[in-house]
Amino acid sequence: MEPTSVLQLWRACYAGNTDLVQDLIEDDVDFCHRDRNGETVLHMAARSDNSDVLNLLLDHLSPDVQNHNDQTPLHLAATKGHLSIVNVLLEAHCQLGQKTKYSGMTALHLACQHGQTPVVAALLDGGAACNVTDSIGKPPEFYATDPGIHQLFRTHTKHCTHHDDTAPHPQSSDDNGEEEEEEEEEEKPEKAVKKKRSGQQTTPLETQNMWKKAGGRAGKKVKVNHGLGFSEEHKQRMEMNVFDRLMGSKKK
Repeated sequence: MEPTSVLQLWRACYAGNTDLVQDLIEDDVDFCHRDRNGETVLHMAARSDNSDVLNLLLDHLSPDVQNHNDQTPLHLAATKGHLSIVNVLLEAHCQLGQKTKYSGMTALHLACQHGQTPVVAALLDGGAACNVTDSIGKPPEFYATDPGIHQLFRTHTKHCTHHDDTAPHPQSSDDNGEEEEEEEEEEKPEKAVKKKRSGQQTTPLETQNMWKKAGGRAGKKVKVNHGLGFSEEHKQRMEMNVFDRLMGSKKK
């Protein structure tokens, strides 16, 4: 069990009682104490959105102190949308690229995931890398559902310097070049099917690519007559189910 003085400090941080926090620190209370999750009073102040207490604690603790999941106070503030806490931590030059242990997410990932648009704006303006990826290779914008966040990324990526060939910026939906290219790719399977239906011959490779693009990529089945010149007997055999086909081969 934690000493009573330590509990008083944590409660004071949660309640935002800066005078009591100051008195307890001056009385040499263990402000570096961690709970069972590895969190400190700095995490508590970030969770409870008490920027005055946070400013006071930052005179004694690093803004980048981590809990057992490698979460810093910035991760917690970004998740909960505590903009004032985020601004204080940015002024304290906290690490923006720190990733959580299990998901590999940065504070920007979490702010996007939880729809904290003002926090996303503050982090991008503060220099957070917009194309850093998590443990499954996803950039922060991947998790955003708020149109306002996507607009922030579109504006930001026009002038940011976070260039990384291994993790390119997510392309804006209003990028005309990308849209035209995607439309062309999606039209190819339909053109290929029309080409075959009009009587023109296709090669086996064209047929395979046509099937992958039309069925696999677009998610819809397209009946393809590959035109490889099979005999009627072979076509009938192909239409048989597996059981009948095997039984037929045994009879022969």
